Amino acid sequence: MTWYGEKLETKIRVPESLPEYVEQADVDKLIKALKSSRTHKRVIERNVLLIEFAAKSGLRRTEMAKLKGHFCGHHHSAVRR
Repeated sequence: MTWYGEKLETKIRVPESLPEYVEQADVDKLIKALKSSRTHKRVIERNVLLIEFAAKSGLRRTEMAKLKGHFCGHHHSAVRR
């Protein structure tokens, strides 16, 4: 690799594989299955919200787990770090 004509001794690591992509149809099937499950209603709504948030935000599981309640709210259109 060169930078402004000078050779750099830096090696770039290329990931061996890309993360798996989940089709929207699969997300819809999962949400439909969650909504038809027999459990407490608030738990179903929470689970559906988590699946939709994960699918649309692109966050990893660990990033979602680290989010705190004050990072987002109904009056915000985005999640803050």
